[in-house]
Amino acid sequence: MFVKIRNPLEREGEVRVPLSIYIRFDDPVGQKGREVIWVDGENEGNIIVHEAGLLGFKRLSFKPTGILAMLGNRYPITEMGIERLLRKMIARANRDRQHGNCEVQWSRDIPLEESRGVRVERIVIMHPERSEDHDFFRAEVELDVSNFSYLRYASYDWPPKAGQPAPLLEEYIYQDVKLNPGLADDAFDPDNPEYNYP
Repeated sequence: MFVKIRNPLEREGEVRVPLSIYIRFDDPVGQKGREVIWVDGENEGNIIVHEAGLLGFKRLSFKPTGILAMLGNRYPITEMGIERLLRKMIARANRDRQHGNCEVQWSRDIPLEESRGVRVERIVIMHPERSEDHDFFRAEVELDVSNFSYLRYASYDWPPKAGQPAPLLEEYIYQDVKLNPGLADDAFDPDNPEYNYP
């Protein structure tokens, strides 16, 4: 996916800038070309979608937590973005500190094999004993701390049996991130001529 996210901003004396998200699907083939826009407080709270190909003749409007919008998704679009992901990770880390049963490994200056010269800090969090106090068995966080152009978060469930691999629960990778690109309102407008909305 190609994504534009404008985080909310509110300052005294200034107009509030709402959380705004634009998504263009580049893969898989069945979703390639789909575009989705959601702006907090606009369009009656709905996402504005259009499909690619033959189904792309009409704009559709869905609740972000509705059945069609959530199909194949773990979280709604309203929770998308690095800022919200980091907040969740911090909340989980604070909870882990209260409950124990937690091992943490921190490695610095690790080269990413699949990237062009990106080096990351890698944090691996383990909960060796299954517990209702924890959401995962293992989590991996990789972050380019030099310019925040790369972030990966993955969590795994406890293995079904000892010695078996841990099943992947979720994985999010943000790469080629550009911070503060100065996104204006038209970046979240379906009528933007750069987009393919009908």
